[in-house]
Parts: sequence; C-alpha cells; structure tokens
Amino acid sequence: MPTSLVDCASGVKVSVRYARAPLQSPHGTTALVFTHPYGPMGGNADNNVVQALFQHFGRQGYNVVAFDFRGSGKSTGSTSYTASPEAEDTRKVVEFILSLPAEPGQHAAISRIVMCGYSYGSVVAGLVVDDIPQVIGFVAIAYPFSVLW
Repeated sequence: MPTSLVDCASGVKVSVRYARAPLQSPHGTTALVFTHPYGPMGGNADNNVVQALFQHFGRQGYNVVAFDFRGSGKSTGSTSYTASPEAEDTRKVVEFILSLPAEPGQHAAISRIVMCGYSYGSVVAGLVVDDIPQVIGFVAIAYPFSVLW
C-alpha cells in the first residue's frame, strides 16, 4: 500500500495511504476517500471504522484513500477548532488522488470520488463535497449533530 506526504497550506504535510484498483475492476475509475474522527480525541486514519471501510472497499475493487488530518497520526501541523484547514487539506488530498496517472496494464485514471467521513471526518468531508466537481457521492457516518461548529 503506497504512502505519500501531500504538501498543504502553511507547510503542513499530510500523510496519505492509498490502494489502487486493478485495471480489470469495474470500479477502477472511482476512489473512496475516508476521513477520520477528531485528532485530539484520538482520531486518525488507523481508526477501526476507517480501516474496516478501507479494507472492505479495496477488496471490492475500488481505489481507496485514508489520510491523517493535520496534527494527527503521521501528518504535521496542528489540529484546528474550525475544520477549515482540514477541509483545505482534504481538497489537496483529492487533487493528489485525481492526479495519479493511469498505468497501462495496471490501473485506470481516477475520475470519480466518493467522500466518506466518520464523526468529525463527516463534518470535514461535508465541507468539501460541493467544491470538487468529481465528487459523485457523500456518506456521513455518526455525524456529530450535537456539536456546534
């Protein structure tokens, strides 16, 4: 599973893990991007729900992506209270995934994105879905309605 550091605003580097779909997959042009719970409360891309989704959909032949928000896991920087920097980081991660080249005989180019956020990650994913034309779907798991952002 490849891991990359994506350059984001203010010199922050976001750690991204992804697995490419095989060329023969009927889902090979679609990537599912998973966002995790709030970092200061222990959330990162190693979260059990994020990892279960990553593994399940990877086995189904999708391109799958999980990354650590700034200040979480292997990413640099500090977590914000507004989610705005994390939303910008998410846009950069999606740009990175969309820029991965097609590999003849191995992988198709990615042209469609499904955003899937868990808890705080669903808030952040929801902030970017209207900004990215390639997003074809959004899934929010355990959206924290009781928190006033």
